[in-house]
Amino acid sequence: MPLREDDVERAFVQVSEEDTVADALEKLRHQCGNDQWYVVVAQGEETFGVIKVGALRAMLEQVGPALFEMPFAELGERLTEPETRDQRSVGIGMAERLALRSSAGLMIATDEDRVEGYVRGLTKRGGEIFPGSSMGQLYGDYISQDADARADWEPAGVEEPICPACGYEGFYTYDAARAAFVCKSCGQPAPEVG
Repeated sequence: MPLREDDVERAFVQVSEEDTVADALEKLRHQCGNDQWYVVVAQGEETFGVIKVGALRAMLEQVGPALFEMPFAELGERLTEPETRDQRSVGIGMAERLALRSSAGLMIATDEDRVEGYVRGLTKRGGEIFPGSSMGQLYGDYISQDADARADWEPAGVEEPICPACGYEGFYTYDAARAAFVCKSCGQPAPEVG
């Protein structure tokens, strides 16, 4: 099943290797992008490099204003190479697996020579986390079967009241029929708190 419209994210700007960082930032400004967006650099036929806009900000601190005039061709080693596939040739599961395997953590979805968006590798399935393990094995090996620590929880700094009728020490329970708090031991209504 091919990728659907809502399977791909479109938080990116596309540039060529000859474009400068300033060109990409201008496109980003026009699209109201932010530091979480990606710059997708076309490097050849169905070959792309990507860099997060936030990484460009970090580079600006190192390089200074000269970064703005730098073409993306000079940032070669800073660009990571994502997997690239035609959006009609893969489904969402395969796209996520391809993205997980790529150094960029993304799979670029194209339509002919146009970038349509990207898929991030966010979902790891059970077999990728614990190879060869079934859920039955995982239950015994990885899930704590100890008693729930919340069962012994007591509020800090609060002393349990003592029932004036029977001397039972403990919190009162609510009796819905009488619409009142009562002693757990003798059932007498709790004294009024004033």
